[in-house]
Amino acid sequence: MVLELHVWGPAFGLPSIDAECIAAIAYAKQALRDGQWALVNAYDVDKSPTKEYPALRNGSTWIGGFHAIVLYLRRHSALERDLDEPLSNKERADVTAFSSFLRTTALPLLDLNLFVSSANYYNATSSAFTALLPWYLNYTIPPARRSAARARTQHLRLSALDLDSIADDEPDDDRLSQEKREAGIPGDRPIEKRASLLFGRRRRGLRSMLSAPEYAARFKLAALADACLGPLDELLGDKALLLRDDEDNTNTNNDDDSDHTNTNTKHTSAAPCSLDCLALGYLALMQYPVLPAPWLADTLLTRFPRLAAYTDRMRFLTIGAESPKPADLLALIDLRGSPEIVSKGRKELGLSLPWSPPAPPSLATAATSIAAALVARLPGLSAFASPDPVRPPKGKPPHHPPQRLLHGLAGAAATAAAALLAGAVYAHKHPGPEDVLFVNEAAAQRVEEASLADWDLGVADFSAGAMLAGLGAQMDFERQVVRDREMQARAEGEGHGQGHGHGRPAVEVRADVDVVEDEGRRPRGGVSVP
Repeated sequence: MVLELHVWGPAFGLPSIDAECIAAIAYAKQALRDGQWALVNAYDVDKSPTKEYPALRNGSTWIGGFHAIVLYLRRHSALERDLDEPLSNKERADVTAFSSFLRTTALPLLDLNLFVSSANYYNATSSAFTALLPWYLNYTIPPARRSAARARTQHLRLSALDLDSIADDEPDDDRLSQEKREAGIPGDRPIEKRASLLFGRRRRGLRSMLSAPEYAARFKLAALADACLGPLDELLGDKALLLRDDEDNTNTNNDDDSDHTNTNTKHTSAAPCSLDCLALGYLALMQYPVLPAPWLADTLLTRFPRLAAYTDRMRFLTIGAESPKPADLLALIDLRGSPEIVSKGRKELGLSLPWSPPAPPSLATAATSIAAALVARLPGLSAFASPDPVRPPKGKPPHHPPQRLLHGLAGAAATAAAALLAGAVYAHKHPGPEDVLFVNEAAAQRVEEASLADWDLGVADFSAGAMLAGLGAQMDFERQVVRDREMQARAEGEGHGQGHGHGRPAVEVRADVDVVEDEGRRPRGGVSVP
């Protein structure tokens, strides 16, 4: 069965608008055999176990997230080569550490650059989603992704700032104006009254301009970019790949072709690892999108040129230099049928990646998507609409029991424990007629007298001495009873044995009997009385 890799569709000249989707495409292109996988431009994230793309489908099994997909493909028969197999233990540790580092530091930069920035969002990101999504999802998915980006970057204290100083340059379209007002972006100020960031403006001094929120945000953004890109640049160094050093530095000269320029390029025979694919996903979305406020791309190109060259090299090595367009993928929808027809259509459109048309959505699916999106945005019902992080294939039990079942079992266990404790207390205070109890009346009397002597404010307080005395007296009484019974039993036995127990007291005797048997004579013996 052909594997299906579901991703967000192409944008900004890249095969996807999402960083981890680009990483998954690059990994699948390098690791899987041709013809064993297909790339699907999808938007129904309800099918993904993580409610997000990328998601890999193998029949009825769904795997969500780049890391989970890599782990699953390592055990699949369609795998041609494991990109991380040649790595040493130290390099594998670097893969784990820097993968977590990228998700922690690079994702907030993309959130700020593509979603939080009002200029970039309304003029580039929102338009890219419009070309990818059906009309009814343009009202739910882009605002939801922007809200999620703001939530992820809230701790940076930059989500409330107008990062590009043009938040008031609203389009004349009433719908966009209403969306911006709902998002909290001011739009009613005249354009000529907004603060200028140009140094030629003499009304404001240098100190006042540098203290403006826009400049303060830019300084902080530069610091965040340095914190993310600096360690990556140090890890890359002069290598062709992040963890490989067996590169062949050559001077590539494209002869007399006037359409090409002479560039110093690094070619390597080593294959990229999963960390290279993940880094490509984040760096490509930093470098290639053409945005109204390209502060992140400028930082990458000017301050980290080695990373920019590495991004170009990785793109050529993995996903290729093609720029797929959403219109090309829409044309594939009309070619639904046999794989041969779809493959022929890809060649005519110039698509090198194995794009495959998605299944057509039904009217019920569209209505369900709209209702779920609306419910998820309601304050009181958003908790019930939150996705389950793990969704098993159909026909298999869930990986964890429902919360209601867990709560019911916990309540039943607590009730049973309370009933058992109450029964033990009742049995202790109300013993039955067949219960065996050892009672020492004298000791009980002394304990009672001690308790009455120590009575204070209605609360009985038994002293340690009284309790020990009562316990010792009870033990002495029990031993005396046992001793008397043994003496009585021994006396009765001796009286019957001697044959003269006529009411006389038994006498303890010591008998030494010497028995000598002679023929015709009776045994003789002696008895001594002490």
